[in-house]
Amino acid sequence: GIGGFVLSGVNLFAFLFSAAWMPLTFLFGRRAILGRAPRDFAFATFFLALQCLVGEPVTLLQTGFVLGAYAIAVAIEERRAAHIVRNLLLVAAIGFAALLVSAVQMLPAIDHARDSVRSGGFTFDGVADWGTPPLRFIELVFPDFFGSPVTDSRDPKWGIGLYEGRASPFFLGIYVGI
Repeated sequence: GIGGFVLSGVNLFAFLFSAAWMPLTFLFGRRAILGRAPRDFAFATFFLALQCLVGEPVTLLQTGFVLGAYAIAVAIEERRAAHIVRNLLLVAAIGFAALLVSAVQMLPAIDHARDSVRSGGFTFDGVADWGTPPLRFIELVFPDFFGSPVTDSRDPKWGIGLYEGRASPFFLGIYVGI
């Protein structure tokens, strides 16, 4: 139901495991913003906490951004500027409560991050290797301009010029939008 985002990440299980909870987080987050029912707040917190437990930060941040944008849109639609802050505080409270619920996973993960290889950051070569080559942005207008990594996976020509040392990109497709 989320569209291109989910389809682009079918080969990345952490994205899918986190994205699976997005519809329920959005449903109960929306209901909490509109109705202020404690039950909806609790369910929104629970489903966002499940996303926290997956440990995939990009999807988690996107969920928070969409809930925050919706909170602002509701206040603008109601033509009540004072409700913008109130709605954003509610979204922040859902996020904070979700972090508390998922603390059993988040606290050890934060402690472990200091001891992991990634604590030193990434080299420019590593980021450039896994980043999107500028030529791939042609596919925003002409999808699969360079071939499809899914249907052309047996064709050794795909990606040879764009990705040295491997035949497929990190994300199979470039998609803009929600």
